[in-house]
Amino acid sequence: MLITSHICKTMDIGVNDNLFGGRMMAWLDEAGVIFAQYETGKKNFVTKSFDKIEFKRPVKVGDTVYINAEIFEERSKGVSVKLEAICAAEVVCETIGVFIHVDEKGIPAKIYDEIIRNVPEKTFYYPYDI
Repeated sequence: MLITSHICKTMDIGVNDNLFGGRMMAWLDEAGVIFAQYETGKKNFVTKSFDKIEFKRPVKVGDTVYINAEIFEERSKGVSVKLEAICAAEVVCETIGVFIHVDEKGIPAKIYDEIIRNVPEKTFYYPYDI
């Protein structure tokens, strides 16, 4: 599911005139939280962790990056989200992020009473207990 898109601007580039990796990571983080909120109907999420973030090819000034997300796993207090950044119909970056639902005091709070969806047939494995 398409979550967000960004145009790579001059202020987003680092060395070699490529998109700064930290900027891509921020975009993925933001998209993951938006998607977790959408999927669960809950508002407050924090980022727990990211799996290996693989940068597959550079993004240049003027390129549009589309970030897609899908649920990888749902647990009682959080969700694992597979995130892909796509540019010119090619995956340029991918990862899995873990986002935890918290209450108004920032304490992890239940979303579900049990695991709702676990997708073991995926090629990704996420070893963290959420």
